[in-house]
Amino acid sequence: PEFIRIGIYRCTPFSLKRSIRKRVKLLTGDLSAERVSAVLEKFNDKKLTVYDAVEREANIYQVYKKALYLLGYTSASRKALLRKLVEKGCDAEYSSLALDRLEANGMLREMDFALREGERCLVKLWGRERIRMHLREKGYSDESINSVFFAFEDNGVDFDENCALLLEKKYSHIPTDKKELQK
Repeated sequence: PEFIRIGIYRCTPFSLKRSIRKRVKLLTGDLSAERVSAVLEKFNDKKLTVYDAVEREANIYQVYKKALYLLGYTSASRKALLRKLVEKGCDAEYSSLALDRLEANGMLREMDFALREGERCLVKLWGRERIRMHLREKGYSDESINSVFFAFEDNGVDFDENCALLLEKKYSHIPTDKKELQK
């Protein structure tokens, strides 16, 4: 029989196909007919391409799981999540592809996350520019930031009133006694 050498292993094309099926299921979590047939079609053309394709899918899936884990703790922009994944040792290309899949599956909704972060800033009585700088620092796109301010306008947020509340909160108690002023 014809043997194929992958790393230190020698196997027949039939056993390689079987092991590829198992590897696709274990590492990508998906054993759909389309996925397996796509991988096996590549196998017919070039023997090592299948292994590379399966390994690539497995790497993307591992990064996908890590991104979901990070999103479980806190919402993050695509840019911030990409930076975190690369800092954790993930490949930038695989991270970008995994984030594309997250967006396609509706798990990474940057505009919703930006709106939530903007609402947190409103609770702190921050002004327009401070909120804008904070969102930009968090890595949200200009499109997301603009959509946050459109949502604020639709809800009737009055930044001038927030500024007055903040000043009143901060400086409402001005001491008149000399001892209190010295403190």
